[in-house]
Amino acid sequence: MGNSRCLSELKSICKMVEMKIKNIQHYDIKGVYDLFTNGSISFSMEFEPCDLLDFTSIVDEWKKNGEVLLGEVKDNIVAACQVSRRKFRTKHSVHLSSFAVLSDCRHKGTDKRFLKKIVKRLKDDGAKRIDLTIGENDHSALSFFTENGFQVEGKLDQFFYCSHSGRYLGGYLMAAVFPDTTDGSGPYFQR
Repeated sequence: MGNSRCLSELKSICKMVEMKIKNIQHYDIKGVYDLFTNGSISFSMEFEPCDLLDFTSIVDEWKKNGEVLLGEVKDNIVAACQVSRRKFRTKHSVHLSSFAVLSDCRHKGTDKRFLKKIVKRLKDDGAKRIDLTIGENDHSALSFFTENGFQVEGKLDQFFYCSHSGRYLGGYLMAAVFPDTTDGSGPYFQR
């Protein structure tokens, strides 16, 4: 079904309906493309414009480097995130990127539910550290991730290249670290 429901209906169901997390499938590409290109993204760098074919290549690259998780509400894609799992001595560490939530579902708990479900899934798989990078001027993302247990670990100069402006943009590295406990405690769950 993708994002075919009208946005006003999605606004109300995002608030009260359970979200399902799943791995992206080939038939989800168009819905994810719509999420990233229709101006509704959040907590992600401004997405470079591209056509569906180029976007499909981007998703293929994301999948080679990890997995793409989707948040669905009533069969509508409302959120997406790329997850890169590390190997060997850093296999406990996971990187999130391209975290996006449909703007009509933000500030209704959808963004927080999506992040919380991803964190739980990753912790259940053995993650002890989850990091991500946000743009230095993305105050909304900084606030959101800080409120949800992530801390700024450092500033990155000239980290993102923006083809629109032809400039490099700075960013912040943020992380949530979970102590080796079995009781579900840790920075994310102490809130």
